[in-house]
Amino acid sequence: MSTPKRVLTPSKENRSASPGTSQAQVKKFKNDKDLCDDWENQCWDDDMDFDASALEAAMDAAVSPHKLDLSIWQRCVIEDFEMDMKSYNVRLLVKKSPGLAEDPETAECLVHSPWNMCDMKKGDIVSLLAKWQPSQNVYVIDKEDGFCVTNPDFLVSGTTVMGSLFCRRKTVLQERFRGLHWNNRVMIIGTLVHELFQRVVSEQHYTRSHVKTILNYMLQSPSLAQSLYAGDLTEDEVINDLQRFVDPIVRFAKQYVLGETPVIPSPVNFRGRIERIENTEENLWVPQLGLKGKVDVSVSVTTANDPIPLELKTGRSTFSMEHTGQLILYQMMHSALGVETRSGLLLYLRENMMREVFRQAQRDARSDHDAQRSGKYLVKEDIEDLYLPEPIHHHSACTQCEYRTLCASYAKWDNILRLGDSHSMKILMPTLLEHLADEDQEFFHHWLGILALEDKHSRASFKQHSIWTDDPVSRQQQGRAIAQLKLYPSQLALETDGRFEQNLELAREVDPSIQLHLSGFDVGEYVVISTESRMAVASGIIVSLECRRLTVALDRDLKPQYAKETFIMDKHDSQTFSTFNYTNLGMLLAPTLRAKQLRSIIVALDPPLPFDSLPDIILTEGLHILQYLNKQQNEAVMHCLSSNTHFLIKGLPGTGKTQTLVALVRMLHLLNLSVLITAHTHSAVDNLMNRLMAYGLPMLRLGQSARINDCLEEISEANVTRRCRTVDSLTRVLETPAIVGVTCLGTGHAVFRNRTFDYCIVDEATQVTPNTCEVGVVMNLLLQLQLAEYDLSTVGVIAPYRAQVELLRRLGGRLDSRVEFNTVDQYQGRDKNIIIYSCTKTGRDPTEKKRCRAAEILEDKRRLTVAITRAKQKLIILGDVTCLKNYGPFNSLFQNVPAKCFLPLIEGRLEFAWKCLHTDLNRLVEPLVN
Repeated sequence: MSTPKRVLTPSKENRSASPGTSQAQVKKFKNDKDLCDDWENQCWDDDMDFDASALEAAMDAAVSPHKLDLSIWQRCVIEDFEMDMKSYNVRLLVKKSPGLAEDPETAECLVHSPWNMCDMKKGDIVSLLAKWQPSQNVYVIDKEDGFCVTNPDFLVSGTTVMGSLFCRRKTVLQERFRGLHWNNRVMIIGTLVHELFQRVVSEQHYTRSHVKTILNYMLQSPSLAQSLYAGDLTEDEVINDLQRFVDPIVRFAKQYVLGETPVIPSPVNFRGRIERIENTEENLWVPQLGLKGKVDVSVSVTTANDPIPLELKTGRSTFSMEHTGQLILYQMMHSALGVETRSGLLLYLRENMMREVFRQAQRDARSDHDAQRSGKYLVKEDIEDLYLPEPIHHHSACTQCEYRTLCASYAKWDNILRLGDSHSMKILMPTLLEHLADEDQEFFHHWLGILALEDKHSRASFKQHSIWTDDPVSRQQQGRAIAQLKLYPSQLALETDGRFEQNLELAREVDPSIQLHLSGFDVGEYVVISTESRMAVASGIIVSLECRRLTVALDRDLKPQYAKETFIMDKHDSQTFSTFNYTNLGMLLAPTLRAKQLRSIIVALDPPLPFDSLPDIILTEGLHILQYLNKQQNEAVMHCLSSNTHFLIKGLPGTGKTQTLVALVRMLHLLNLSVLITAHTHSAVDNLMNRLMAYGLPMLRLGQSARINDCLEEISEANVTRRCRTVDSLTRVLETPAIVGVTCLGTGHAVFRNRTFDYCIVDEATQVTPNTCEVGVVMNLLLQLQLAEYDLSTVGVIAPYRAQVELLRRLGGRLDSRVEFNTVDQYQGRDKNIIIYSCTKTGRDPTEKKRCRAAEILEDKRRLTVAITRAKQKLIILGDVTCLKNYGPFNSLFQNVPAKCFLPLIEGRLEFAWKCLHTDLNRLVEPLVN
């Protein structure tokens, strides 16, 4: 009897399920793999009781054990990487990330062009969307189907991606050295036209008179005066430019919203009609694609079922790849977020030209691949000064580029780059670098490498990706989020200068012990607001924090679209400080007299030269200022006044450095000289300016009001500029005070574009550094508990300062990853068997006044209460008792602690030895350093 061939049933043949689905995997057999040999067939003939479907499933599982379904977006880590050297196709073995450690889901994926050119290696995080190919028993990504996104946690803006089409090298330099050039006139006018257009379409009143009313309202805004001041523009210049767009906005509304036929219709223009304005400035974060962006306007049109993006341009109509590509990226982002979008509108407002741009799979692949080609240069983790694309060969563009000096310096220093003698950059390089010595460029690239090393370390601690990888509960436990927030009912958002002040409160079902002011968030902190179904719908600054309620100033009004939603508020990891450092370093290469002077001080280390003489007023009217200083302080002030470029003052804590600086500022004001006071922290700037307030000097404190000491409210930027409606009034307020205080990071303020100072004081001595001695004691305690086989998952370590927590976490993680390290705020509502509290701060300046301590964390009674009530069995407080007694809450606590509970750490007593402690600590530090 002949045996029938073994084939799948018709029902199974019709199935197209991938291995990650719940259905049995489809496998089509063919040739010798499809059929069993005669011996196997004979065996089947002898035993007809087998379960064919079960056998097929078992064989399929044996052939493909992978469970991860790549037909939907998956964030993965590359487990294995193999390239076919003939086809250059890449075969990936990936594991879901984050996934279950005990049973990780995996998949195999074959990556074709153009995605196979992505920069990938084992261990990288990738975002994948692929098509299942049953014939190959593998997932496939090619130009028609799927995406392979590298570095998906680093979100690149769509504008940056499309801006790189002409010169990718410039785009990377622009991102890295972002503050090198101020906004120009075209950018400012474009931003204002966008705002005018969005306000008009949101209010849906399209008469010419109403558009002019909105424009006049904008012209009275304090934020406009600040924008014009930053761009060095006048009201008259801007008003004339903005008024030219009033009629184009009206024409747009008549044709595309109201449906009126134009006098001369264009055959290529959009023929449909906008039925409804859905959104303006819609914020998009799409980690699946590694992209972010803001859509100018989202509209419902007669030609599409779902809302589509509308991109506004204020220049001449070109319909260039840069413009259409940006719109395609927005369509891709919408689709990845579940809003299927197959087209978008590109509007050139000045000429009233608008066309519908349609998506194509090939264009999707090219657009997102361009995003990755730009993004890879921004997230390169190798320790090098910067990883750059090759320079373009375009003499005119390179000559006019703002980054030409930086570009040339990189090209000269690049040992791999080979440019032909006729290449534009090779020709321009000698001229662009003739003002720089080799030592200047060597210094620049050396410190770029140092910044890259620091940048890599900083990125390792960034947790922005937790917004899309961790659930809200986990993020809240880490102190990075506040979940279950609701809009405060029956309260309208108050708009001020484009910001909407909105009140959020904890939902009623939230644990009453959770208190927002102990959540780890601070007033003035920048935050991201998400809903339970959509991330980053808004962002802004915390205005106030109460027990169960907070106020945030956001970039959009949440109520129209999200009134009934539940919100999550997350911390925002900013890279501003990194960009700030790169920018300042880049400015050293500028071909200006000031940059040359700075290079002589910083690079050449030229010593300062003394003035031949000092004004007589110092020894007459200045004597009453100097009489309160000791000999060393007097000498320091006089040396500062007599040095022509720079001078360094060094002193141990408590030796009167701040008192010396107060006297120096007063002397400089006596000489009619302007002074800029800077420090790394707000408290340090406030401390010095607080002491100067008593002398009635003309001062200005720049910065957010929430970050500034209440004692300086009178001279704060917000207070003195609140009535400024014109550029002239703003200029007077900002440029008249002789003494200005700001943090180092705050010197990106627009005032420094228009103003220079005679003297700049940088207070470097006020930075709080981690207390390594206490870290060593904590590690020793944990080690002893570990040796005693105590369960370290029930141990928590608390510190008031984030830097201390970060150091403890890095070292403690090497000892036992189960120990939890957090700030006081991050521990509220939770407890551990044993709590170790490292107070961190030590020493004290005896001249420091009580008012300067009022805002310090250690002076907060509520935080101390949280810290000491987290322990269920044992509480250990580590700290400098002499220092801590200066803080009211700690002083009260110590008065109620029995003497027998104090254990001073004294060398040789109870077998304690600092040397042994430091030796153990170094064992933990060495692997991190190496």
